[in-house]
Amino acid sequence: MSEHPLAMKDKLKAKKRPIKDCRIFVGDRDKYQKEVEESLANLINFLKDIQGNEEIPEPAMNVGKKLIEDLAKLQEPYYQKFVFRALNPVKFEKLMEEYPPPKGKETEVCDWEAFNRRIFQECLIEPSYDSLTEEEWEEFFDSCSHKEYELLMNTSMDVNIRNVDPTSPKDLMTPRSK
Repeated sequence: MSEHPLAMKDKLKAKKRPIKDCRIFVGDRDKYQKEVEESLANLINFLKDIQGNEEIPEPAMNVGKKLIEDLAKLQEPYYQKFVFRALNPVKFEKLMEEYPPPKGKETEVCDWEAFNRRIFQECLIEPSYDSLTEEEWEEFFDSCSHKEYELLMNTSMDVNIRNVDPTSPKDLMTPRSK
């Protein structure tokens, strides 16, 4: 019989806060489209050259890998990656208490709009929230589509939510019968 997970104090104490990220497109769409099409054309031409070979020689495989790596690198400057680290659950819930529901919405848990922005600020580790002024962040949010804004806010909230991961083995989620 294996040791119960909660008996592993050292492992639990060493557990780091969860991290989650998302990417938002921030580049020139026309320039991006042109560069990606050129890069894909090179990759397509390479694939046409090796088509029909049952076994691809290692030098050709290296060229293919390089073309794929180049395509990935080409995309980097067009996106901004946002990385969020979960707060301690007690701190998260105390912050929620600082944002009571607005008048007329007393049935809600809190003022979600204000709370979401605060969680975004508190959990964002990359880029640092301090890297932009409040006005610059507002300008950035104003330039986001509704979907991009929701992605940012939802990602900062998702990293904090304590739901069971659907990929968890069922025996860890349900009580065992004797």
